[in-house]
Amino acid sequence: MLRYNFRTSERMPGKNRWSCTVYTGTCSERIALSGLLLVTAAAMLVAPLSARGTENTPGSSHIFATEAVTATGNASPAEEIGSIVAATAPTRNPAETSPQPPPTTGAGAAASRTPRVDTLTVWSTAMHKPVKNVVILPADYGQDTARRWPVVYLLHGFRGRYDTWIGKTQPGLPEAASRTGEVIVCPDGGYSSWYWDSPTDPSMRYETYVAEELVSAIDSLYRTRNGRGGRAITGYSMGGHGALYLALRHPETFGACGSMSGGVELCPFPKNWDIEKRLGPYRDNPQRWEEYSVMGQLWRAVPFNDRSREVAGLPAQDPSSELQPGQLAIFIDCGTEDYFYAVNLRLHEELLYRNVPHEFIVRPGRHTHDYWRHAVEYHLLFFRDFFAREIQPQ
Repeated sequence: MLRYNFRTSERMPGKNRWSCTVYTGTCSERIALSGLLLVTAAAMLVAPLSARGTENTPGSSHIFATEAVTATGNASPAEEIGSIVAATAPTRNPAETSPQPPPTTGAGAAASRTPRVDTLTVWSTAMHKPVKNVVILPADYGQDTARRWPVVYLLHGFRGRYDTWIGKTQPGLPEAASRTGEVIVCPDGGYSSWYWDSPTDPSMRYETYVAEELVSAIDSLYRTRNGRGGRAITGYSMGGHGALYLALRHPETFGACGSMSGGVELCPFPKNWDIEKRLGPYRDNPQRWEEYSVMGQLWRAVPFNDRSREVAGLPAQDPSSELQPGQLAIFIDCGTEDYFYAVNLRLHEELLYRNVPHEFIVRPGRHTHDYWRHAVEYHLLFFRDFFAREIQPQ
């Protein structure tokens, strides 16, 4: 059986200020954003949470049931509160056993209007192990029980884990989720998986886990908007690479994607961040390194012509499987002092060259959590607009 661990959170508001330059669409015209972003930024940043609880371990069934929980005490975001247990009874209907909303009258009504932070452990059949995830529910999730919510999958970077986003990078994510009306899911992507199904390490199958197993579990457990129009994916550093890589390979699953300081091209870094462990040495596998990079996936999905695919060393592909213009809403963000700035600028130029609509933000900044703390606010707003365009009658 599967078990799921829950926690709850509260925040105090904070504020900050910054400015940026945006490159939008298929041209390199710069649009300076100042006053509006400064006001938005001041309203959007928040301070850390407190939570505490217990932990459970997973098994093998995919039939879901619920158990009431209560949150008490104060601890780090890595600690869990309560549990939702997946029962093995075959007579259960998943629609009847998905997580239930809290009471909506009296004290329960006030409590239900605060964001909820769950720690969800999902058994990965592909990797034969349990994987933890943080799930953030907007404050109104428990109030409007007929509403279906869009989901943003938020990937961490190298050496990160499932709670890095909410514990270190942006503790204000629960309030941000409430403002934008999005469920946020932060999966554990392994210490250095790069979100691939590694061709050299069968224990690293994080493409299958995130794009298939986790999406299926989230849609089964929560009131989500099924379909690509209700899903977006983004992340920072290794997670920025992972988000674009997965979206380009699974456009039927994700309708929008983003990257913050993403490692979108791998060849310039042959000895860094365990890439060699996941793909093998570059000197022995240059074509594999191209194929497993965001740039290589772009060439595969949107080849400029047959010759460009041949030069890139990529296999022939059925034209019907190629990415269509505008099929993915794409948002790329990188600081000018970041060591990934050059490869992100090149990705932007490649997207322009292939007439792929996208937004590209450049701001002063380095490869730091402080930069990503600000950047994620832009991504959530970008996805909110995408979801508003894609909304379908329920």
